[in-house]
Formats: sequence, C-alpha cells, structure tokens
Amino acid sequence: MINKKLIFPIILFFLCVFFMSAQETQSAVTLSVMKFDTMSDKNIDFIGESFADALTTKLTNIKDLRIYERSQFKKITDELQMNVDSSGLFDESTVQNVGKIVAIDYMTLGSVTLVGDNLRVALRLIDVKTTRSILSKEVEGKYPDDVFDLQDDIALLVVKALNLKISTLERERVLKDPTNNMDAYEYYNQSLAEVSGMERVRLLRKALEKDPDFILARHCLAESCFENENYTASISVYNKIIEDYPDDFKAHYNLGLLWFDLGELKKSSSELKAASSLQNDNPDVWYNLALLQEFDDNGNRLSPEVDRLKVSEAYKKVLEVNNTYLEAHYALGVLNALMATENSDINLQKEYIEGAIEHLESYLSIYPEVFNASEVEQNVNLLKGSLQQIIDYMES
Repeated sequence: MINKKLIFPIILFFLCVFFMSAQETQSAVTLSVMKFDTMSDKNIDFIGESFADALTTKLTNIKDLRIYERSQFKKITDELQMNVDSSGLFDESTVQNVGKIVAIDYMTLGSVTLVGDNLRVALRLIDVKTTRSILSKEVEGKYPDDVFDLQDDIALLVVKALNLKISTLERERVLKDPTNNMDAYEYYNQSLAEVSGMERVRLLRKALEKDPDFILARHCLAESCFENENYTASISVYNKIIEDYPDDFKAHYNLGLLWFDLGELKKSSSELKAASSLQNDNPDVWYNLALLQEFDDNGNRLSPEVDRLKVSEAYKKVLEVNNTYLEAHYALGVLNALMATENSDINLQKEYIEGAIEHLESYLSIYPEVFNASEVEQNVNLLKGSLQQIIDYMES
C-alpha cells in the first residue's frame, strides 16, 4: 500500500487558497458593460455611470444575452492581478486574457460628453477574443430631455450588432424607461457621483420615495446597503424586489450570495436554486451551488460529514454548462487530491490522483498566467510523482 503521507503535503497549499469568482455560459452571448467615461462642463460626472447602468439593465432583459456584472469583472481582474491603466481601460493583451478566464465574448466601452445641453454618447463594442471593434457609433440629443431615448438607442445598437433576435416583449422591456419621475432619476444619478456610502443610500431612498417602482434604484440601494455592511437593510430590499418581481434573476442571485456570506447556507441554497430556475445555463449559479455542497450543517468546510462524491458531481455540473470554467477545474483538482489522501483503496487513489492532475492541468491551460500558476505546477508535479509510485507498486 502506498504511503498516504507522500500525498498529503500536496493538499496543504490548495486548502489555503480561496476560490475566486465565476464565469459565464457558452450557450448564450456574454457581454460586460464597462463604465462610460464622462466629459462635461457641468458638475455631473455621474452621467457616464448612469448610462452604463441603464444599458446593463436594459440588456439583462434579453434571454440570449448574459451580462457579466462589472462588480464581478473588477473582482476577477483584482484577484488575477491584471493590469488596468489610469483611465480604467485594458490593453489588448489583457482584454484577451480576461476573455479566456471569464468567457466574456464582448465588451462595451463608451463615453458621454455634455456641453451646455448638447449630449453626445459614443459607444464601442469589442470582440474580446480578437480585440476587434465590431461597432463604433455616436448618438446625439439634448440633456435631459433625450437621455432615455439615447439609452434606448445604444441598447438597440448593441442588440443589432450582436445579431440578437428579440421578442416583442423583450423589445418592450429594452425600451422601457427606468422611471417616469425625473426627480427620482435625478436623485439616482446623484447617488452615482463620488459621495459617501451613507449619502448614496440617502439619495437612493429619496429616489424611491419619488418612484417606488424604480427597479434600478432598488438594486443600487440593496448593493449600497451591503457595501455599508447594513445587511438587514440589503436583505429587506432584495426581498421586496422578489416579492414584486419573482422572476428577477439578479435579486435571487445576489441575495443567495449575501446569505452565503452571512453563513446562512440553507437560505443561500434556496435563493440560488431559484436563480438557477430562471437561468438554467448560468454557470455562476451552478458554481456557487457546488461550493455550498462543501459545507456541512454546522458550516464546516469539507468536514468528514461532507459527501465528497456529491460535491464532485456538483462541480462537474458546472463544467457541463461551461467546460472552461476556471474555478470548477481548480475545485475538482483540490477535491480529487483530497479524496486520494483519505482513501485506502490503491485503485481509487490512482483514479483520484489522475482526476486531480487532469483538472489542475486544465486550470493551467485555460489561463497559464494565473497568479498561482507556479504553485499549482509544483503540486501537479508532486501528484505525478505520487501517481508513478502507485503505478510502480501495482506493477511490482
């Protein structure tokens, strides 16, 4: 029998690394809407942010389009130590690397210029894989009268450029104004400026006093409360959104992640399952559901009570949806290596080590420059050494 002590040290590095954030689906077109730059002769530098949020919200209503949230995008680039220049944009090589990791197909970049009451919006749509611009367009109007019309225009430009076929209902949702109350919209816009967290919450509450159905402001309020660590308020806002709009994927998904952060695993699972019913091909949801499987009823991760094979099947589900999902390969590599150390059957040890090697090599091949590449490579080599010892033992 092979000495399990030879394998055990391999696991130590893996168990100390926190799994990163998630990716997107292969079956639908995936888009990330980046922040729009603002150039203005007035003290309203929030207009670019407002246009980006409006575009994101409008495009979220299209079933064949997946929106990769900018908050997720920032997290992945921070964790993988990618380079962003002073303007918040990416160089060509970084754009391509991001596309490999998070499976983003397209990215929008834009700017909003306001001089007097003349408003000009410039939009570029980038193919992430090639970094080629497939759309470069400007639309113009008057501020504030034409703001919503211009937001509709740029949303439809993206739909057309991506050759998306949308239903009548989807088109109506894309063209729906975020609010009919301009005072509410003004408070919302002010909340996007560089203000303190509590001031942002105050402005968003004012916006919702003017228009309680202003769904974009509700989502921003929930996120702002979370950022201010007012989790009770954030949960309350998300629950109200779900009560009024049961098919709001973003509310179910974000509330599921919030419950996860708070250690309420059953509540997290309930919300994430609701999200999966709304977007069954979204690998982010399946990844977090798989991650939940790693915890026992007392919140202990990968304790003896946790069914390793059940966890493994959950991560394999993620790869069925997106077989390049970076963190699922990493998780399966760690899990297989762990199961090899815990099993006394030499045939199963061999099987699990082979699985660990396969998934960790996939992890490295998807993104060779990943921040922990050297450590993973070292551990893959150790696993290969242990595998060879097993083979030699079985042949002797």
